[in-house]
Parts: sequence; C-alpha cells; structure tokens
Amino acid sequence: MIKLFDYFNDHSRKLYESFKASKLEEDLTIVLNDNGFLPDDVISPYQFFADNHNTENMKPRFFNQVTVPAFWEIKGNNNSATINDMGRLRGKIFYQSGERPRIVSRVEWFDDQQRVRFVDYYSKNGIKFAQTVYDLIVKRS
Repeated sequence: MIKLFDYFNDHSRKLYESFKASKLEEDLTIVLNDNGFLPDDVISPYQFFADNHNTENMKPRFFNQVTVPAFWEIKGNNNSATINDMGRLRGKIFYQSGERPRIVSRVEWFDDQQRVRFVDYYSKNGIKFAQTVYDLIVKRS
C-alpha cells in the first residue's frame, strides 16, 4: 500500500503510526512537503530526487554549528538562538521541537532594517535543503 500525505503533521503522524503498528504489509509512505525531520522510513520527492540516502554518518546541526561570517557571534538558550554582529541582530535560529534540544530547523537572516531577507531550512541530518528569499515587503519571491 502507498500512503501519501501532503504534510506530516500530528494527524498524519497518528495515522502513519497506526498503519505501522498494524504490520499488515510492507508499504511506502510519501510526504509531499518535507520539513526535514521525517521518520527514516518516510520519503519525500525531495529525498528521492536529491538521492540523499547515505545518511548513517550524518548528524543534526546544532545552533553553534550554523555557518556565520567571521567575528559574528551566536547566542543561544533552550528556546532559540540569535546571530549578532557588533551587537546588531543579524539572524534568528529556530530549533526543531522534539526529544533532542537545540537542533536547528531554520535560520532567519535579517537585513540592516531588521527585515527577514532569507530563511534557510535544515534537515535532521544537518543538510541545508531549502532557502526562501523574501523581497523588501517580506513576501516570498
């Protein structure tokens, strides 16, 4: 059986776990909108076409592993982290909610007027797999 989900939210997770617990047959679970933190036996079109199957040795990206320019600093706590340059806010790091703390799910990058210009998305394996670019009115480009 093929199970096809648009998003992997709480409702689809419960249905997925129910099917998995029933163990009726081998099946395939596909999620169209990958948030980077899907279970290992669930695939997305991105994972299929990117061919990122060799992830055994890959680890999640923690907040202090986000790449920033020289002399910028990252200040973090258990809820989120900020990226600063000479006291000026340059970005905000958001964590994935779950059992492991401080794993990066996305980073919002700000311009000089504190407007969001880019959002980088990271997977559970520490791969930057998507980026959203915003225009000056903070709309997706």
